[in-house]
Amino acid sequence: MRLLRTIVLAAVLIGGCSLDYRPAQVGDDRAESVPETVLVEAQLVIVRSETRRFRVSASRVEHYPEQQKQIFAGFVFEETDGIGTVLSAGSADSAVYFTNSDDIEMSGNIAFYSHQQQAGIYAEWLRWDDDARTLTGAPGGLVRVERDGGSKISGYGFIADMRRSTVEFAERVSGILVADDE
Repeated sequence: MRLLRTIVLAAVLIGGCSLDYRPAQVGDDRAESVPETVLVEAQLVIVRSETRRFRVSASRVEHYPEQQKQIFAGFVFEETDGIGTVLSAGSADSAVYFTNSDDIEMSGNIAFYSHQQQAGIYAEWLRWDDDARTLTGAPGGLVRVERDGGSKISGYGFIADMRRSTVEFAERVSGILVADDE
């Protein structure tokens, strides 16, 4: 009898509760400041052509489609040719990739090395303009360029034109230029 009363009481209590089993609905009003997707410890391969690939890894990637950008924390990349030979490699504390232009802004402890140019670039902020094929430093930011042959030059107003294979500094340039460094 006691068991029967417990069962009836449980049935009354459960019958009085209503659970909504409809699927959860996500509103279309997600704020632009909220990423659509977040990846943690991500590793990506971006194929630009048969002869150019990028391997990117990051501790965190946030995707903002409305703003046409992705934000990387702990950004590390390698550019490789078609057979996997590393052409360049680099890292930065953070990077912003603009999906509409393929431009990239990097900041914090930037270290970039080109095996083709046998040179490294070190800065706190750099911007890659994909259309112009230029790498630019912050107007007031120090950039250092080091070549394997011993040349070490630093200054402000940095611009590297990859089409012409030139590097320019606008002001306060100092360093060592090794003559046989080509």
